[in-house]
Amino acid sequence: MAHARTSTTHPLQIAEVRASASHGRIGITFCPGKHDYFAHTGAWERDLGIDLDIIAGWGAKLVLTLVEPAELIALKVPMLGVEVHQGRAGPGRDDGGAAAGGAGHAARSSDSRRAPRAQGCDRNACATRPGAPHPAPAMTMNTAAIDTSTLQRVGGQLGSNYAGIFQDDSGRRYYVKTLESAAHARNELIAARLYQLAGAPTLSYVPTQAPDQIATVWLALDKRRVARFNASERKQAQQWLGVHAWTANWDAAGFDGDNQGIVNGQVLTLDVGGALAFRAHGDPKGQAFGIRVDELDALRNQEDNPQAARLFADMGPGDIHQAIMKVVQIPDAQIRQCILGNGGAPSLADKMIARKNDMAQRLLNQPETP
Repeated sequence: MAHARTSTTHPLQIAEVRASASHGRIGITFCPGKHDYFAHTGAWERDLGIDLDIIAGWGAKLVLTLVEPAELIALKVPMLGVEVHQGRAGPGRDDGGAAAGGAGHAARSSDSRRAPRAQGCDRNACATRPGAPHPAPAMTMNTAAIDTSTLQRVGGQLGSNYAGIFQDDSGRRYYVKTLESAAHARNELIAARLYQLAGAPTLSYVPTQAPDQIATVWLALDKRRVARFNASERKQAQQWLGVHAWTANWDAAGFDGDNQGIVNGQVLTLDVGGALAFRAHGDPKGQAFGIRVDELDALRNQEDNPQAARLFADMGPGDIHQAIMKVVQIPDAQIRQCILGNGGAPSLADKMIARKNDMAQRLLNQPETP
């Protein structure tokens, strides 16, 4: 995969327009700080602080955003409202379509006296000191929820759930699963958002009209199955052990390692339907999904999970330490926002924070070693 572009290699550019000579400037740019490895324009690993400093230096007095919270999470900038609260400029809208990585445009005005104040914005972001920019409320995604009854089925089921490959009139394809319940579908979506919050690559999710369906943008994989990975690719997959364990994804490796794939050199977890409160087939885990993260051991144990053990068993203490750190460094507020913002219960947010704390305690008991 080509090297991702950064805020240093590609400094943020702001296009300007004026309604008239007597009006202030309106600036448009893409989402600051975004991380998007599958954008149509190429991979991005931007720095939020650098980008927002450029926006502030441009002279923005009012900031409008149309990006949904779920989209911000996917772009790894879920707390832009906090940055606005601290006096920085804010986020932008992805106008390139759902989940596939578009331009990420934002509108910014340099004259707050002539721009309408956004109504109903996030209360934390709006409670800024005088003169700080204000974000607009999140809007609905510009890609409508897909309805499989209006799409052409072009492929069959690939996993354990009833599913198929569907194609729309433009030729874009989706893999759509019909799950046991709407609760199971919501559970998978939340799991995917938590993966993305931690930085773990997943497929790109798109909304569906049917509440019991989950849809992802169809990707042609370069490789599938852990057995086909080279040493570098295995190492890349192993860094997400902590995320798999935190989310209780017992099927992290999948049957015969088929839940891990590679696109453009990047390892992806292909299905998170077995994470959190449900098994992959839709049965609730019950008390087996508690506040202890025993999966850190179970996923590396040949007897408990032989498929996962083939991938994770040879990880050393230092590797495990780094994998855990990817989870414990996530602020509690971001975890709670991610879960509640995607329809999850407060009790689930409490449990995931408790599970993160359990992992942090393990770090205290197991110092990092090579």
